[in-house]
Amino acid sequence: MARRRTGQIEARRNAAGVITSYRIRYTDIRGLRQYETYATREEADVALAERLHQVVKGVPVSRATTTVLFGELAVAVLKDYATEDYATIDDQERRFRLHILPELGDMRASEITKDHIRDYILKRRAEGSKDGNTNKELQLINHAFHMGIQDGKIFQKPDVPQLDESDAIRTGFFTREEVDRLVGHLKRPTAQMVLFGFLTGWRRGEILNLLWKNIDFDANVMRLEKGKSTKNRKGRVFPMSIEIRALLLELRPPHRFGVEERRVFEGATENFKRSWKTACYKAGLPCDIAPIQIRSKVQKRVKVLKAHRTFHDLRRSFARHMDQKGIRQKATMALGGWITSSVFDRYNIVSEADLKDAIDIVNADHEISIGSPENPKVG
Repeated sequence: MARRRTGQIEARRNAAGVITSYRIRYTDIRGLRQYETYATREEADVALAERLHQVVKGVPVSRATTTVLFGELAVAVLKDYATEDYATIDDQERRFRLHILPELGDMRASEITKDHIRDYILKRRAEGSKDGNTNKELQLINHAFHMGIQDGKIFQKPDVPQLDESDAIRTGFFTREEVDRLVGHLKRPTAQMVLFGFLTGWRRGEILNLLWKNIDFDANVMRLEKGKSTKNRKGRVFPMSIEIRALLLELRPPHRFGVEERRVFEGATENFKRSWKTACYKAGLPCDIAPIQIRSKVQKRVKVLKAHRTFHDLRRSFARHMDQKGIRQKATMALGGWITSSVFDRYNIVSEADLKDAIDIVNADHEISIGSPENPKVG
């Protein structure tokens, strides 16, 4: 038996006298004796040195905190999501199950280092995952460690970085004329839902969760209730514009029992992806297409593979439109349901056309001040 300051390493033997494992013993900062068992002497040496170093630093350590698997921390996160009734629990469960747990689930949480996180990032990139998606998984990993510390299951965590998404900022915008063309190629109520998205900047999920009981025509306002109806679980009030009111009156069903609990845009999700791609193509918006071939003859019809504009671009376009109208940023954020002003940096709501318009205004002011090139003013 070898003594190391306040710790010991003991070789454990079977009945035949063969060493089968090594047990370390040390006293934590509370004065309690702790035990851990390792397969090799090298592992025991490293573990004991780490535990004694943590004791000197005043970090509370115990055998339990060194044997907790990361998968156990993940389970606690999902339980928390279920307890709080978060709407994104299905997305988080999928990220854990498909990507995070296969790599980190069976590892001891105390043994996961920043180098393991780097390996995870490289593997996800090799699999074709975009940095934005990987960042969401890294946030979930970090959340699991934080909860583990709060619950007393672990006492320290690795540094979990966030990847730079500046090159991945989407810059797609709709003009009003483009929205009108797009709506013209969609059927009711999908067409009304798309126009509603442009006029309100609401997320598609929020629009689909809107019920008729949330529409108050007397007060001329729409309300989203706290909870699952919004991404950030905060309520929202949106005064109806003339155009929004007319749109809703057009969809308003006859007053019958139970109608208040019906969705305003009921049926808008049917074949939405296909309808969206086809409408974008017919409206002349950027799309990836492939000709349809029958018996080696190229037909005039095409298959729309991908529409470069997304429904979420309507939300970005709303923010840009409000900015161009001179609406205060705080008001735009309240109407659209943004919590922090950083969204305007992330959404990059200033387009190249906006920059050109700004320079045109500067040029116009310059020409007024000095006269036109054909008839310059002479001082």
